[in-house]
Amino acid sequence: MIAQLNPSTWDGFSIYLKNDRKNLVRNGELRRQVKSVYNNLYPFFQDKEFSRENFNLFLDWKRAKDNSKDETLNSYIKVAKNLDRYFALTLTAYSLQFIDYKEFPKVKKRKVPLTYEEMELIASTHVYSDPISNKRWQLLVTVLMLTGCRITELCYLEKDMVDYDFITFTNIKARNSETREVVLPIEVCRQLKELANGKYVFSFDGKRPVNDRSAYEVIKHKASKAGVTKKVNCHIFRHSFVSNMANSGASIVDLRDIAGHDNISTTNTYLHSDMNKQRATLTAYHPLYKKDVTLEDTRRKATEYLEQIVDHTRFSYKLIIKEIF
Repeated sequence: MIAQLNPSTWDGFSIYLKNDRKNLVRNGELRRQVKSVYNNLYPFFQDKEFSRENFNLFLDWKRAKDNSKDETLNSYIKVAKNLDRYFALTLTAYSLQFIDYKEFPKVKKRKVPLTYEEMELIASTHVYSDPISNKRWQLLVTVLMLTGCRITELCYLEKDMVDYDFITFTNIKARNSETREVVLPIEVCRQLKELANGKYVFSFDGKRPVNDRSAYEVIKHKASKAGVTKKVNCHIFRHSFVSNMANSGASIVDLRDIAGHDNISTTNTYLHSDMNKQRATLTAYHPLYKKDVTLEDTRRKATEYLEQIVDHTRFSYKLIIKEIF
């Protein structure tokens, strides 16, 4: 029996993912993402054997058809590896083919933090005709800007979690639903309590919290209307909060506690050095930045230095200088 993708394959594969302790794809949201990838694989493989050779053809086809980027293709590779293990367990004649399959190298994208002025501009920009909706979204962005919280923490913020001058965030994605208290201006806390519609502060029907995906779309729309050209999403406010505070001199330990990170190394990944601060530091401490240095000055100093260290060797310093420059 050959390995093929069909509707019944997904049923067994889904159960495998749910119980696969090695890959921990037991979260419902993750399984939905895997199913989306599987549904894209299925049309290509419905009349073909699932093999390494055919999968290479699929990647080439996907890149040519949709101009898919390496990051997207990596999601297919991850699912293919899981399918490979699944077929090895369920089909006697099947042997592992993807165990050494390499993913495309990840390109680390540099996040550009927002300035305080840009965040305030996004918060104050209205995209709805309804003043209450505009007030709700303005307040949501304001809290993101003031606390650097996760968007899911803010979406699930309950009225009872808002106190006189602080709020209690719950990280719903953590194993134990960890909570932390974050100080907030008294006026902002008062507005949050007044805005609360039912159990949740940010709710449009009084029953369910606002969806984080909806928040992303609205914030993206607000940023576009405000004329902010940087890439804006909900999470960039968290990066901007930590980065701006650190560049202003805030303690990394305090920022870790405010952000709700378990390890300080996680907080460090949110730091983005300010270019003006870099320039000032280099100008103050690096000898070559203290004055304008030409290439000829650099060559002359390098020549003088090398004359001293190669004077007693069998090599001519002139040849070394020529090789370097």
